[in-house]
Amino acid sequence: MKKLLLFCMILVSCITMAQEQKKYAIGDIYRNGGVVGIVVQVTDDGEHGLIMSLDEGEANWSLKPSGGLFDIVTGFTDYEDGRKNMEKALALIQQMNFSWDHFPAFRWCRNKGEGWYLPAANELITINKAVHGGKIEKNKDARKRFNQILVNNGGKKLGRYNVYFSSTEKDEMKAYAIYFESGILGYGISQHKRYKIWVRAVHRF
Repeated sequence: MKKLLLFCMILVSCITMAQEQKKYAIGDIYRNGGVVGIVVQVTDDGEHGLIMSLDEGEANWSLKPSGGLFDIVTGFTDYEDGRKNMEKALALIQQMNFSWDHFPAFRWCRNKGEGWYLPAANELITINKAVHGGKIEKNKDARKRFNQILVNNGGKKLGRYNVYFSSTEKDEMKAYAIYFESGILGYGISQHKRYKIWVRAVHRF
């Protein structure tokens, strides 16, 4: 009995140590509890951060389910944390008797499961820095390495000519977006909400 108890204590200790030592760097693949993505940001200790989905989709930012125009001011204006914009989307849906079908890009991310969301504008910039090796400039080699990691792990590389939506609204007509190919950081790019362009989801760990 004592030997069994000692064995269990050692096993628990080993598991705890393994968990404590799990650290990540940008470009690593994160897998935990069914959540899988590529690490695009980490804390100083490497234990927490932000991952991006390995796959991507095409979706309108907002659109009437009937296909008509849906140009309204939503108030989804957080630049730092897309989760807050998702919370505002849910509140607006409940208040106005809308559905997630009115916000296809948000719906695509939400359908990936709990904790996934459409990144805010500055979170797209964070991803862009990760793609280009952490520098605020175009880095073709770094981008190729990043894309190869995606492909090697069953994902899809970031499209060379694709523009990706953020969850941050610019005005009643447009939302901020980013063009990863350029390596340009900033808010110079916005797309009409009813356009169907590319979407990547993010998740914090």
